[in-house]
Amino acid sequence: ECSDEKKFKVIDSISHQLENEHAEISTIDGVRVSRDNGWWLLRASNTQPAIVARCEAPTARDLDVLKQEVTSYLTPHGLSIV
Repeated sequence: ECSDEKKFKVIDSISHQLENEHAEISTIDGVRVSRDNGWWLLRASNTQPAIVARCEAPTARDLDVLKQEVTSYLTPHGLSIV
């Protein structure tokens, strides 16, 4: 969950951070990050006060790594994956 007032600011902040890190990203409808072991996406929900996270990886271990990475970007904003 993330308030409507905050969710777009969080996505923008994370997107800028990733750009500064020269990550491979797409900013269409949120921020999508491509990694060697899969990808993850964060986007502000249009229908509820929430940020939606999606991850996809070829193995459970890779998926865990991606979820930890997503968490590391959300934590400084006071958010976590539920």
